[in-house]
Amino acid sequence: MALTRLGPNQAVNLSTNTTGTLGVANGGTGLTSGTTDQILKFTGSTTLASSAEAAGGKLLQTQSALFTSSSAHNSETYTASNYTDQITPSATNSKIFVCFNLRSHIYQASGSECRSQLAIYRQINGGGFSEFFPANAGISWGVGVSSGERTMYYTPQITFMDTTHNTTNAIDYTLYARRNTSSTGSVNVGGSSVQAQVILMEIGA
Repeated sequence: MALTRLGPNQAVNLSTNTTGTLGVANGGTGLTSGTTDQILKFTGSTTLASSAEAAGGKLLQTQSALFTSSSAHNSETYTASNYTDQITPSATNSKIFVCFNLRSHIYQASGSECRSQLAIYRQINGGGFSEFFPANAGISWGVGVSSGERTMYYTPQITFMDTTHNTTNAIDYTLYARRNTSSTGSVNVGGSSVQAQVILMEIGA
């Protein structure tokens, strides 16, 4: 059908077969067609024009995982924890917001101060994990006593933006931990009565 005028509180259902153009003078835009994902914008006069939809900064997808299991790290070398999640970007130039909400504790059996270090490792397309954030410098916590048996509980949150992935293949982010002193003790991440969460968000460039 050909449209001539829209009255108060009337609307046009564009999902049906409509033909013709509703002129500006009759309350229309004067547009004859548009393309997928375009929007309407004001041109500074009484007319409207079609425009590409703004893409930057949009939340494209979210992945999240909850964990109740724990992992102990007794070595001075980084080892993988149970906390990991995967996301497959839709564009090579998008950004990935990464967030680890954790609960951990350090147990010092004896000797000098026992400290822990946490770091996020990244793997792209199954190519192997490498330390990613913080680059070559883990986030540290310490019991802070000179000797004796002590336990310290803490709830770290690690967040960062991955702007360098440059891929549309699957990306894995995993928490690694270690004890970074020679004292007797361990670093424990998580626990059966505590939930930890990993959140991954892809954001349009």
